[in-house]
Amino acid sequence: MVEKIRAINKGNLKGFAKIKVAGIVIDDIRIVQQRDQQPWISGPQREYEYHGERKFAPIVSFDDDTKNVIQDVVLEAWRRS
Repeated sequence: MVEKIRAINKGNLKGFAKIKVAGIVIDDIRIVQQRDQQPWISGPQREYEYHGERKFAPIVSFDDDTKNVIQDVVLEAWRRS
């Protein structure tokens, strides 16, 4: 399921994952960890500007059950990387 983990350390952003689910490849799943909190994932997003303000919109969304399964697998791979 996890095809690639790209670890970085840019503030709360700790890395990116590339996964494959049912033949669909999803890239740029963000691995986030704020200080004194457990890490979590966030789906890929696009950035845009609205009335001069920087905004973000999801490209792919997951229902809670699917997100929990993906999160467990991605974070386990990230910890091993």
